[in-house]
Amino acid sequence: TLPASAILLGTGIAKATVAEVAKVEEDAISAPSPFPTTLYRLSVGEETLFALESGAPRFDVGDTVPFDLDFSRITAEALGITPLPAENRLEGEFVKEKEIDDRGRRAYRFYLEIDDQPVAAEDELCEKLFSCKGSAIFHTPLAYGFSADAVTVTPRTNGAPPSPNKTALLGRVSEILDYGRAVYARIRVGSQTLIALYNGAVGEAVSLEVDQSRLSVFDREADIRIL
Repeated sequence: TLPASAILLGTGIAKATVAEVAKVEEDAISAPSPFPTTLYRLSVGEETLFALESGAPRFDVGDTVPFDLDFSRITAEALGITPLPAENRLEGEFVKEKEIDDRGRRAYRFYLEIDDQPVAAEDELCEKLFSCKGSAIFHTPLAYGFSADAVTVTPRTNGAPPSPNKTALLGRVSEILDYGRAVYARIRVGSQTLIALYNGAVGEAVSLEVDQSRLSVFDREADIRIL
């Protein structure tokens, strides 16, 4: 099974002929784009394929174009091959920690807590969460969503202490997934797993930093996205 997003036009050794070009409304696809989105119907021998691209059409009807495949998005049921998830989702909480400064003044720090690992929440994210839920955010079961390329993975010497500033999660590589164009790692974080772009070794201890500007937050109890 080849979804339209798995067909990569303009690169590769395979050839296709453009049979039709159409514009697709943003709300008709799963990944909205700020630009017009183009759908191509392609002829490859006797087969018909579809490809999606963001932006204005690059090819016209009748053009012969090269294409490649993104194997991370392909399904082959008989071989037990399934596509990578579009988004990681880790269950967690939003917590606060009271601190007393040198002058005896009380202050709070806020954290995303995932499997008992606190990660310092950036100010912008805190503001958004408080504006959505107020103080109820501390009592709401959450899930944090992010794509594989929103994670920076760094090797960590076995036994090295956690990040002193609590900016990273600690995990361990459980599987390497080589799709040719890109290599991913399946990484365990406590009892949960995530997928990240990383070419390492099975069993390797790693630190994980998530780009919080690309984080989605879900209310697990209400089963809705709040951010």
